[in-house]
Amino acid sequence: ARQINFVKKIVDYVVLNGHMLDKSALQNEPFQSIGSIIDIFPTDKAVRIVNIIESINKNATDIAGA
Repeated sequence: ARQINFVKKIVDYVVLNGHMLDKSALQNEPFQSIGSIIDIFPTDKAVRIVNIIESINKNATDIAGA
């Protein structure tokens, strides 16, 4: 349940902001109250989530720069 909630918060954040260029946001609210990404997900899954965020950021900056 914590994993799903964490991912939903990421989606909400990206929908609201269009990106998550500063991934340290994952250490602040609303994520902090759920827990650390490292504590909630196995390392390989946490890395995958960060890679997906980076992909979203690249798409957002490519579109903005177009």
